[in-house]
Amino acid sequence: MTAVRTELLYEVTMDAETDDLGETPLGHRRIVRVTGGSFEGPKLRGTVLPRGGDWLVERRDGVRALDVRRTPGRSATRSTPSCSGSRR
Repeated sequence: MTAVRTELLYEVTMDAETDDLGETPLGHRRIVRVTGGSFEGPKLRGTVLPRGGDWLVERRDGVRALDVRRTPGRSATRSTPSCSGSRR
């Protein structure tokens, strides 16, 4: 098997604000809004714009359902749902 070669693209630091909406029928819901930040790597550097965030539900079985959104202004235009985590 051929080894996969990787290299650092960038490290990112983001500032965020969290709205904890509490328990819902689907689990514990939080909205994390990105308010800014920066990223830097060997060949790449820039600023994180305040244009999105994560809509997160932590289910009772410990799995986190994550919906990442890019939000210009106040309306969401793109959504990328995913799940992560494991049962506790």
